[in-house]
Amino acid sequence: MALELEDLVEIWLEAFNTLSFTFMVDKWIRPIGPFEFFVVKPATTRPIWLPRNSRGYIQHLHALHTATTWTGSLKLTARMQKYTVQPTGIFAVINRLLAIDPKRSTGVPLNPQFRNPPPGGQDPNAYDDPITVPAGDIAENPYWKRDVRRRYPKLSTITQADAVALLQVGSAAAPKQELIGEAGSKELVAAQEEGSKGLAVAFEKNMGLAKDVLGPGGMPPLPSGMHTSGPAGAKRYELESDQSYGTAYPCRTFA
Repeated sequence: MALELEDLVEIWLEAFNTLSFTFMVDKWIRPIGPFEFFVVKPATTRPIWLPRNSRGYIQHLHALHTATTWTGSLKLTARMQKYTVQPTGIFAVINRLLAIDPKRSTGVPLNPQFRNPPPGGQDPNAYDDPITVPAGDIAENPYWKRDVRRRYPKLSTITQADAVALLQVGSAAAPKQELIGEAGSKELVAAQEEGSKGLAVAFEKNMGLAKDVLGPGGMPPLPSGMHTSGPAGAKRYELESDQSYGTAYPCRTFA
């Protein structure tokens, strides 16, 4: 019975290394029985079968020096052993004829070779799970504190209520009055409640609220780079001669 090309039988050659009959790859292969074959050495040890009636030229070879032919007896062996249960006997023939891919694994593992002992058979007390500190310590370690993916710069805003509180009470660096104990807490709460109404209402009640932060003549404060005298004018930002961007790009570098 002649075998088709898509239904090849894996044939392994005995005493492969002792063969001495060689020929160049670009020559025709001598037919043996209903098939002709050659073995490329050392690229592969699997025989490549060609139908006898197809005198096609041999292509896709990795070794171009020599190949070894076999004219002795052929030995049929089973397919490569898999780690899954495979059909045998008549069921193997049916599987080879009807299956879409006969070489595909069944997926049923062999118990002696696969996952033995199974994961559930391990003694949980015999294994210590390594703990990485502080990531593995769940006490006072919420996820949002170690979520580095969302640590992006966030916009900081100052509302009118914050501005009124700063004008009335001051900041921690430059407080306008001593805020000590319960009286200081009440003063802060009152300043925040009054600031929620807006700056206009705060200026109507106290016209001199912003006199400490205004410049000469009641003008608003200048940016840091525009001061010409005083401590604020000691450091001026000058435009560098060597710019990182060209004149077409609206970006300037100061130093």
